[in-house]
Formats: sequence, C-alpha cells, structure tokens
Amino acid sequence: MYDPIETFEVGPLTVEIHYDSDPMNPREEFDNLGVMACWHHRYRLGDEQPTCDPDEYLMSLLSEEAQNRIERCDRLIEEVPCSFGEDYRWHPAPQYAQRYARLLSIRSATIENDLEKNLVMHDLWLYDHSGIAMSAAPFSCGWDSGRVGIIYMTMEQARKEWSGTDEEIRERAENYLKGEVETYSMFLEGQVYGFTIEDEDDEVLESVWGFFGLEYAMEEARHMAEYLVEKMPQQLELAI
Repeated sequence: MYDPIETFEVGPLTVEIHYDSDPMNPREEFDNLGVMACWHHRYRLGDEQPTCDPDEYLMSLLSEEAQNRIERCDRLIEEVPCSFGEDYRWHPAPQYAQRYARLLSIRSATIENDLEKNLVMHDLWLYDHSGIAMSAAPFSCGWDSGRVGIIYMTMEQARKEWSGTDEEIRERAENYLKGEVETYSMFLEGQVYGFTIEDEDDEVLESVWGFFGLEYAMEEARHMAEYLVEKMPQQLELAI
C-alpha cells in the first residue's frame, strides 16, 4: 500500500487516508438516473458512445410527434427551388428565400421546444491535460477543454422521482444530473479514497474504500474512528 495522503489521530487510534487504487466506475456499477452519451476519438466515456453524430442522436430523443413534424419540414425544404451562387454553394431561389428561412426556423424551434418540454439535459465538457476531468459547465481553459457529450433524463422519469410543479421537478433533476457528473469526474480524476484505522499495536481495526471526494472520506473515517473509541471501554469490560 502506498503512503497515506492524510493521517490523523482519534484518541488512541490512527486514521490513514489513501487513494483507492481500484475504484468502482460509477457509470457501470451505480444505479444512475441520467444517461451519459459521449463522443471522443480516444476515450471511452459515459454510458453510451454513439456512432452517429450528436445532431442525429438528439433527433432520436425527440417525441414521435416532433420527429414527424421535422420530416415534413425536411421534405418541404428539399422541394424549395435552389440555384448555384457565386460562392459555389446552393441557395434558395430569391423568390423562395423567405419560405426557406421560415421552414428552417420552424424546424429549429420544433427541436428546441420538444427537447425543453420532454428532457432534462446538460452539455458535458471534458478537460484533458495531464489527466481528464468532466463538468456540466465549460471549463475556464478553452485550449484543453471542449464539449464531449450530454447527460439527460426524461421529464416523465423525473416526475416519478420527485414531486412538485414541473419547474420544481426540473430544478431537482438538473441538480441531480450535475451530481452524477461530479461523481464521474472524481472517478476520472482519481479522486476516490479509502481509509484504514489502526490501534496502538498497529492492528488494522477497519479498512473501507470507495469514497468519492477527500472531504467525504475524511468525514466518514473520523465518524468510524469515534465510534470505535466509544466501543473500546465496553470491549475491555467484556474481555475482563
């Protein structure tokens, strides 16, 4: 075992905090409500690594009603007469430009409104520099970070988990998904810990692992050590 990263005393007991060398992957071994879809050419991240592009993936999350409306818009857009412009690109013929723009606007609004109505979703951002970290918000360093995917759950699922108005439920679901991302980032960063508790004879009384976050690990270790100290007089009496 490597040297501890933190050591402290609780009565006659010594608590050592260590990195967990074999942590559980929270996306594989935890019961998550969110679905994490990621696109990366080097890392296998999240729950899903779709082979389609992000726009196609989002389209697959739309309701059937929205998908049908998008298909109708696409058919009408294809029927708009176009001409080859001076920039060597196809453009709608001038007399159809307004119709073309309106169809694009309807298409975009349909996607946006349907996702907003039926999904709770966050973009995922990855920081990659001497290790990787993930966040539900952009990192301050734009050079070594960028969008890598999404995490989402349906509003139907959220309503089963939380009560209240849709606005309140959405807020709870958004915070919950951020928590899932934070936990997964700790795993990616190696910020998973365990602790051992030894008595005065260097005998290990407790050894517990799998704590995500140093403060959490230290708090749980202290509580366990305090519990053991409280039990020590009783155990001594039983031994006598």
